[in-house]
Amino acid sequence: MSEQAPVPMSGVRAGVLVFIAVGLSNVCSYGFHLVSARTLGPSSYGDVATLAAVAGILTLPLAGVQVFVARHVSGGITRGRAINDGGYVSSFCGAMLAIGAGIAVVLVVATPLIKSVLGIASLTAVVLAVLSVAPAFLSPALVGVAQGLQRFVLLSVAIAAPAALRVILAAAALGAGFGVAGAMAASLVAVAAAALIPLWVLRHSLGPLGAWRPRLPRSDALALLPVVAGMLAITCLTTDDLVAAKIAFEPHEAGLYGSASLIGRVILYLPVAIVTVLLPHVAARASAGRDTSDLLTTSLLATGGFCLLFTAIYAALPHLIVKIAFGAKYEGSSSLLWMFGIAMTLYSLLNVILVYRLGHGETRTSWLLLGGVAVQAVLFALFHDSARELLAADIVTAAALLVAATALSTRAPAALPSPLPARERSAR
Repeated sequence: MSEQAPVPMSGVRAGVLVFIAVGLSNVCSYGFHLVSARTLGPSSYGDVATLAAVAGILTLPLAGVQVFVARHVSGGITRGRAINDGGYVSSFCGAMLAIGAGIAVVLVVATPLIKSVLGIASLTAVVLAVLSVAPAFLSPALVGVAQGLQRFVLLSVAIAAPAALRVILAAAALGAGFGVAGAMAASLVAVAAAALIPLWVLRHSLGPLGAWRPRLPRSDALALLPVVAGMLAITCLTTDDLVAAKIAFEPHEAGLYGSASLIGRVILYLPVAIVTVLLPHVAARASAGRDTSDLLTTSLLATGGFCLLFTAIYAALPHLIVKIAFGAKYEGSSSLLWMFGIAMTLYSLLNVILVYRLGHGETRTSWLLLGGVAVQAVLFALFHDSARELLAADIVTAAALLVAATALSTRAPAALPSPLPARERSAR
């Protein structure tokens, strides 16, 4: 028996709600970094920024899991199937949790090496950072269910509440003198909350955690691979410069670069609301064989307008922005803001194109961007004598990829390549 399809919220209302949640989440994320930067100073804050970047490289590509599950649920509801038909979604979630736990164990063993390579002062901070991998593998799958159902209230709470918890706990831990390790402990608790909130709300649809049977068929793993690859590419393209700066620069300079990067990434993360709402609408239309080009055009125009506005503000008021955000100790980072604005504008547009193509089941853009990561790494290896050189390499990479991605046509497959329960695939 199939579950009744939810009554979808209008695109405008959903967009506003998710935009508010993403905005609140980013305000809280920035609050976390601001508290860390002001409390610890540039050198120790460089450790926080680097560990956050490494955690992001490990876990942010899992937004591909959210895309994958959301596409499956959205397409399934459109076809009249139950959310957890055949126990598929709960089995998938169980598999992701098991994989995350296994990777976390391996990374804990490797923490002394990670600490040495990245020059992190606290081993405890590294351990806490890598432990977040386990819940981080589960939460995108659960959030993907909410997104695919177009339950944007739950989606918004799952986005905003953990971020708020993180900044509150970080402020308390740093105030108590726990340093970088305290900031990473706050991050770990927040990541766990991001999984627990949707798990509790969706418990009746997915069943209790103890009843899940982890299963990830090979065919589904292969279908998931290009989605995760695309998200991994976007994450690396927008984060690897922080790791490069930490390795190439002195601690103080790396801390300044991290602070400018944090401000610049406002341009990247706030338009996430647009692509969050875009995906289920593209997937649903594609499943029904309807045209989706207007969704892409509207999303690109909205994202581009937002990004250009912020880039102009960064170029006009860099010193004031840095002073308000971080204080006089970080004044040296102000000259970098306009370059971050350009880079993040280009990557935001790339992100819209990627999510649109993934909604169609198109995978070529993912592999294109993953190739761009290798090109970017080569440029960073060649040009890293200053922060401006790193950012110039970043901008060149982003511009070339945007031109190449735009040139690719969207060739939607005959059927949306959503994962199907094994018994349904057999029937077909």
